[in-house]
Amino acid sequence: ALNFLYVNPVLTSGVSSKMFNATFYGDLESWGWKLPGATEGIQLALGHEMRTENLYVHPDETQETGQIAGFGGATVRIQDGEYDVKDLFVEALVPVIQDKPGIQDLTFEFGYRLSDYNVSGSHDNYKAMVAYAPNLSLKFRTGINRATRAANVRELFSPQRFGLGGSEDICAGPTPSATFEQCARTGVTETQYGNILANPAGQYNTLIGGNPALRPEVADTFTAGVVWTPQNIPGLSLAIDYYDIEITETIGSLGANDIIQTCANTGDPGLCSLINRDRAGTLWLTEDAFTETTQQNIGQLFGEGVDVSFAWLKGLGNKGFLNMSLLGSYMLTDRFANPLIDYDCVGFYGNQCGIPDAKWRHRARISWETNFDTVFTLGWRHAQPVLIDDASPDPDLANPGLIPAWQASGSFRNPAFNWFDLAVSWNMSDNYQLVVGVNNVLDKEPPLCAGVDDCDFGPGHFGYYDPYGRYVHSSIHFSF
Repeated sequence: ALNFLYVNPVLTSGVSSKMFNATFYGDLESWGWKLPGATEGIQLALGHEMRTENLYVHPDETQETGQIAGFGGATVRIQDGEYDVKDLFVEALVPVIQDKPGIQDLTFEFGYRLSDYNVSGSHDNYKAMVAYAPNLSLKFRTGINRATRAANVRELFSPQRFGLGGSEDICAGPTPSATFEQCARTGVTETQYGNILANPAGQYNTLIGGNPALRPEVADTFTAGVVWTPQNIPGLSLAIDYYDIEITETIGSLGANDIIQTCANTGDPGLCSLINRDRAGTLWLTEDAFTETTQQNIGQLFGEGVDVSFAWLKGLGNKGFLNMSLLGSYMLTDRFANPLIDYDCVGFYGNQCGIPDAKWRHRARISWETNFDTVFTLGWRHAQPVLIDDASPDPDLANPGLIPAWQASGSFRNPAFNWFDLAVSWNMSDNYQLVVGVNNVLDKEPPLCAGVDDCDFGPGHFGYYDPYGRYVHSSIHFSF
């Protein structure tokens, strides 16, 4: 009997991408394309791109026929899940007025891209920006941008199959926990209410996988900033830029229990349409009974913040130069919303927000460039503290009951982190340079974050912190 049950399922799958791109660009001043008030000509770029993305999934007979216990359903064969996209694009940099009193520079920048997908149609992408400098010391810049991201081959063509993703039907059993009005929104009839058989194993059917009907995600961005390069302080530059990004039609999936509960509470037609009850009103008894948890265009993302850039090259006479720089980002909003939830992750991390989202982060560096072909550099990387997302005041994010456990495990708060790096480079000759250095001089280790999925070597977490500890490096550079 055991030999009959044991199988060694084999699934072969893969993805491929093919691309062709041709771009033509140049300065059109020599062709006479220059506005009367400008000293520079119009710069233009034209291009065409074609791309083909392919996904294939080849299960063996045991998987394709659903013979493997515990899989919850068969794996659908995908011989060639493929889409094509053709792009046409144009960009132009147009100086309008230059070197005039009160208008040192007034330049417009335009861009347009038409993307034609064989699975989702044609979509427009564009940008329009303007830069205005009243004098050599000051420049203002602002712009808007529309961009689209079509679903990738996995989101489109991952095999759809039945699984056991639900654990509760609030309308099942002789005394349902939901009212008849709530259950009616999920597809329960008056005669079925109170007579729906609950699954004794607590397992309910779900349809999981990709969705070939997905629409592209759409992002709208607004930026505005100022650049200050005072002529009376040589080598100094300061830039401050504000950005506001909204992404709609974001692609993702919802949990079966959440879909049923929110449909019952709100009657949201988009969610209620994902619930499919069989003739007996169940969500598990037959193949007609399931909740659809495939990929959907369900959410929105909002990002807002301020980026700061500072640089100053200061002369030290016969002692060389000091080269100072700082790149910082202050996050105002990092909000995610879908029919179930709406919360902001700025200042938090955890099992919902994922990797830390500190309000302020920066990288600073100061280098002493001596007159003896040697450069000494000190770097400073900084990230503000973050709290576990269950401590958020937002009810869609918070879970106050878990706070004592987070405090006991040491994961309630990640403190501010500071990393210091040292390096020395020496030009031994015109063609040889020796570099030695130490990153993370104080051997600052990343937090352990017990109980947080993304902390246990999750994607991106140890790119946010420093995973290596103290790191000594050396190299010799050759140039010819």
